[in-house]
Amino acid sequence: EPQPELEPEPEPEPEPTRAPAAPLPPKRRAPLSFRGHVHGGVGFGPLPTATGVIEGAAGVGRKRWQLDATAEYWTPSTGGTEPERAAAIRAQLFAAGVRGCFVPTAGAWTFPICGGPLVGVMTARGEEVAISQTARTAWVAVRGGPSVVWWARPWLGLSAQVDGEAALYRPRFSTAPSGGVHEARGGGVRALLGVSFRAPSRESLRRE
Repeated sequence: EPQPELEPEPEPEPEPTRAPAAPLPPKRRAPLSFRGHVHGGVGFGPLPTATGVIEGAAGVGRKRWQLDATAEYWTPSTGGTEPERAAAIRAQLFAAGVRGCFVPTAGAWTFPICGGPLVGVMTARGEEVAISQTARTAWVAVRGGPSVVWWARPWLGLSAQVDGEAALYRPRFSTAPSGGVHEARGGGVRALLGVSFRAPSRESLRRE
C-alpha cells in the first residue's frame, strides 16, 4: 500500500531586523558669555591707611570658569608707615590686572574663586613739608580670594568679594629733609560689595 507523502516542514520565518539606533546628538559646549561686575568697598595694605576701593571687571566665561580683566582705584590716603617722621604723604593707587576664576554653582548662587597678577601706579605728594612734590612709581602684586554672587535675575546678581594680595614690588616715598616716610606694605586685603552681570543663556531666559 503506498505511503502518504510527507509535507516538508515550513522554514522558520526570519526574525525582523531592527533598525540601527539613531546616534546620539553630540553634546554642545556652552557658548562663551560676557560677564562683569562693579564693586566698591574698603582696602588696606599699599596706602598709608585703610581707604575706599572701586573696582570694575569685564570678561568671558562658561559655566565653571571665567577670565576677567580688572581695573581699580584706591582713593587718597594720608599718613605714613614711619610714625616717627614729622612729614606724611597723601597717596592714591590706580591698578589693572587679569584674573582666572573657578566657578562652583548651586542653583541661583555662584562661588567664584579667583586669582591673578596686578600692575599699578601709586601717586604720592608730600604733606607738612616746606616744598611739596608729586612722585609716581610702580606697584606690582598678585591677588586671590573667594566671592559669592546671588543671581536675582539670569543677567543680574548681587555680589560680595574678599581677597588678599602679596606685593612683588613695593613703592617707597621720601621727603626732604625727613627721609623715608612711607613704604607700601608687603600684603593687603580688600572687602567689596556690588553688582554682577552676565549674558544669560536662552534656557535661563525661558525658565524666567
